[in-house]
Amino acid sequence: MRKRSSSPRKSSVAAADLIVVARSARQLASAACAAGLRPVAIDLFGDDDTRACAERTVVLEAAPDLRFPPAALQAALAGIQAEFGALPLVWGSGFEGDAGLLRALEATFDVLGSPAAARVAIADPETFATTLAALGIEHPPIARERPDDSGRWLSKQQGAAGGAHVREAAPGTRPVAGRYFQRHVAGRSLSAAFVATRDGATLLGCSEHLRPQPEDAAPFRYGGALGGVVLDGTSEVQLAAAIHGMCRAFGLVGLCGIDFILDDAGRLVFLEVNPRPTATFDLLTEPGAALRAHLAACRGLPCPPLPVPPEVRGHAVLYAEHPIRIPKDIDWPPWVSDRPRAGTPIPTGAPVCSLAARGTEARTVRHLLLERFTSLHRTMHAFKA
Repeated sequence: MRKRSSSPRKSSVAAADLIVVARSARQLASAACAAGLRPVAIDLFGDDDTRACAERTVVLEAAPDLRFPPAALQAALAGIQAEFGALPLVWGSGFEGDAGLLRALEATFDVLGSPAAARVAIADPETFATTLAALGIEHPPIARERPDDSGRWLSKQQGAAGGAHVREAAPGTRPVAGRYFQRHVAGRSLSAAFVATRDGATLLGCSEHLRPQPEDAAPFRYGGALGGVVLDGTSEVQLAAAIHGMCRAFGLVGLCGIDFILDDAGRLVFLEVNPRPTATFDLLTEPGAALRAHLAACRGLPCPPLPVPPEVRGHAVLYAEHPIRIPKDIDWPPWVSDRPRAGTPIPTGAPVCSLAARGTEARTVRHLLLERFTSLHRTMHAFKA
């Protein structure tokens, strides 16, 4: 992972409106710019497009499992506050399984989002499953030891996100500390993004998960999504009830997401909740509107309008299948985001960049995404380190 660095200010006058912290802060920083705000970004990648839209970008060297190094993050935040003054902090990915760090930030800074207590409850498999059962929300069975049956079970890392930690668990798989087993549910893999408020929740919409890259090494890793999924009336009622129930039970605030399966019988089976802005919110509404809604919800204000995009939007993530190094003369297509800096070494399995497509029909967008993914995959293969 890259060493800590900082991009220069865009002007001689230090001015900013908020801090965004995430493993990759580009999406939140871009949304802040679209909302007319001046963000300062802290992340683990320091991609070119993050630096382009942030007043300052601080890049930290990741702790294991792409977590934030607590001391370095605290020092970076203190330095930003000293330069820019007291700023609110919006957090994204990277705090999964590390609610203690989030709680420490809440004690010092103006943190906007779901509280650390929600993160703790959601990350504990037994607490999460018991809460959903009490609410009458469908959830797959879980166990600390793999049941001795012929069913299909998955092994998951407690408090993790992104799907790369999920593995098939054959009969006889031994339990490992920090991991648990969840029964596999067949069906359509979907997610929903919503804004949790004091009065309930406002649904942005639903997306379908995509996996354009061969997933032999990580078959459940997040590969992208296609927005604009329309559920039937019964499923919409189930989804709305589940979201409202979980918002109340866990104390969710602001932009959040939920992953679920639509099975062959038409049931919605809920897998997990992300109590933070998720990767799909800008597929379902305008990025600036989404961030304004997040800030309003965190301040206890009414949710502003969330316009529905006039087109279907999709994105995909390209991962390195072997070590690569980004060349100095690369000319990124305009549909690529999360663009790593020239000379960046990228290890096997790490994300390289994201790509996007939009169009009038889901089928067309899916095809265009695959076409662009194939082209970019071929290009990256030539950059083998």
